[in-house]
Amino acid sequence: TTPSGVFISRVTDDITVIDEKMAVALDIVSRKLFDLLQLILLGSLATYGIFGVVVVAVTAGAVALGRYYSRSSIELARSVAIARAPVQTRVMESV
Repeated sequence: TTPSGVFISRVTDDITVIDEKMAVALDIVSRKLFDLLQLILLGSLATYGIFGVVVVAVTAGAVALGRYYSRSSIELARSVAIARAPVQTRVMESV
């Protein structure tokens, strides 16, 4: 066996494993998503739409918090990088 043959064999095996696991994962995700949509629909019907309003409000709040966290995380990482390497940062800003 040649090194390129070993490499191609390894890549082929890895792709096969990924394809098999991806199909199972997508099946699970699609089933759970369908179950979630059923739950929201039935909850909304049972509570005359109040549940749907609550779900929309909670989802909007979660999205807003996620965006805030993402921005804060980026700013914090930038601040940490500046604190760790002030000379390098100063040089990069002046260039």
